[in-house]
Amino acid sequence: MGLPEGVRIEALRREWVRGALLVKNAGWWEAYLPWLGEEYLRRMDAGLERGVAGWTRALDAGSLMPTWVALTADDTVVGVGAGGPVEALEAIEGRLAGERAPGVTHELGVLYVEAAWRGRGIAEALTAAAIGEHPSHLWVLEENPRAQAFYAKAGFVADGGMEDLPAEWNGAREIRMVRA
Repeated sequence: MGLPEGVRIEALRREWVRGALLVKNAGWWEAYLPWLGEEYLRRMDAGLERGVAGWTRALDAGSLMPTWVALTADDTVVGVGAGGPVEALEAIEGRLAGERAPGVTHELGVLYVEAAWRGRGIAEALTAAAIGEHPSHLWVLEENPRAQAFYAKAGFVADGGMEDLPAEWNGAREIRMVRA
């Protein structure tokens, strides 16, 4: 499946950071409201300017996870995806290598598409930009069957890896899915 007419995938640039965060925030409202609650998500939205400044600083410094956006012909961001080689992401995020699935070289860390644009190949194109065909893993909310079904269609399978999220997630857990 190709992209819709007029939509393209580009590496994130400063002028698209706000749009990328708006897409990400909308995705969080849809996927995580039952665990994080309205108050948490409203604070997230209220901190949009702080988030834009932080992502822009990280982008300028080369310390932001490699990120791509799906853009319409008028440069409206309708999707955002991020990921790349596990070693690079571990260095950027300060994570431990123990979280990595055996044999995996890449991780998909972010994938959100505006609801009106789903089912049109954008998520697939963002995934390809972020991790290509490399052996990869991702973490997805245990109670997010829609996302899990999308990833399964893309060749990912749950491998038994699981992690409890921090306390503000009110008992939510993520499962690891792997594509060899």
